[in-house]
Amino acid sequence: MSPVELAAVEAPALKDAYLVAMSFSAEGGDDAIGVWATTSLADESMSVMAVDGYAASFTNWPNAVNGQKLDATEPGVDDAIACLG
Repeated sequence: MSPVELAAVEAPALKDAYLVAMSFSAEGGDDAIGVWATTSLADESMSVMAVDGYAASFTNWPNAVNGQKLDATEPGVDDAIACLG
């Protein structure tokens, strides 16, 4: 997976978190967009979670907060993706 472009917005439904959309090229495949949630955009000790199916299929990060599974319908996902060029 090679990153192409990143964009982040504050996560409206997650306390103190951001949604990060990333367009990327995957070996042997077309470009794709995945969305992850993170607790910081700068702190190296941040937590990262996969939000949508693409993010979950390319990383091993959890995809639930307090037992509630995250997915592409999470508020703010479309806003993060819309920030990509």
